[in-house]
Amino acid sequence: MKKIFYFLILSTLIFNSCKEDTVYGCTDYTALNYNANATIDDNSCEFCTGGTLRLTCISSNPYDVWIDGIFALTLNGGSFIEYTLVEGTHTVHVEQVSGYLLWPTIEDYNVYIYDCQDSEVVFPQSVDEEEVTEE
Repeated sequence: MKKIFYFLILSTLIFNSCKEDTVYGCTDYTALNYNANATIDDNSCEFCTGGTLRLTCISSNPYDVWIDGIFALTLNGGSFIEYTLVEGTHTVHVEQVSGYLLWPTIEDYNVYIYDCQDSEVVFPQSVDEEEVTEE
């Protein structure tokens, strides 16, 4: 009888020790917060819906900036700013605020934001050497 009792206890211990631990988390490998150890999906998965656009003005002059046809800001010379944009293709229009009144620098860019990737627009494309300030 003792042998049967020990056998049952030993069998129970072995069976329970092989049981896989339950780990809740995101089980979708395409998600930003994928958990390779998760055994049960808890609907916590997070997916990328956009990215960051960095606007950098290397001129000493300020520029007005439009994103997708909407005025966004005036960016001072020698500065930058970052915008969070939804995934897709965006247009960026920059126009010199001061300096050459008859022929201001006007530039247009197409920006692609996909798969949480960041993008950067550096303007103006051509800068006079004396216009760039030393840092």
